[in-house]
Amino acid sequence: MEDKLDKLKAAIFTLVDTPNAIEATVLNHCRRRIDRALKKVDLSNAATTADLAQTFAQRVAGVDVVAIAAAAEAHLRLAIQTRDLPSLLTIYSNKGGLVSLAASHLKRTSKAEFENWLARVLRNDQAPAVKAAIQSVLPALQAS
Repeated sequence: MEDKLDKLKAAIFTLVDTPNAIEATVLNHCRRRIDRALKKVDLSNAATTADLAQTFAQRVAGVDVVAIAAAAEAHLRLAIQTRDLPSLLTIYSNKGGLVSLAASHLKRTSKAEFENWLARVLRNDQAPAVKAAIQSVLPALQAS
């Protein structure tokens, strides 16, 4: 199993370590950060449309896309260079592609079949070690 995991990890870094993949990852990270910043813009105190425009322009000007991109690229390149998979996964957002890689490397199956297998395993407790490994890295969910 360790050999399969090592090959999967190598495949992930090979997938991500190309100029196009790095650019796409940085671009997606920037989009998420910009979206998050825009959601935090509070325009409720604007009394006029001029106030609204000025407040909005100030808030948007505070989002330094170049700095966000530079930090994201540095983080990504360091994760690739040091082969730090957990660090890579904090910024890499193509999780569907990673599930496909896991399916082919770990079970030699399609993504859909792998997801179905994983759902069965988790639901029926057929592989307690897999379930425990997943639970160890995910936050606990509580019904509200």
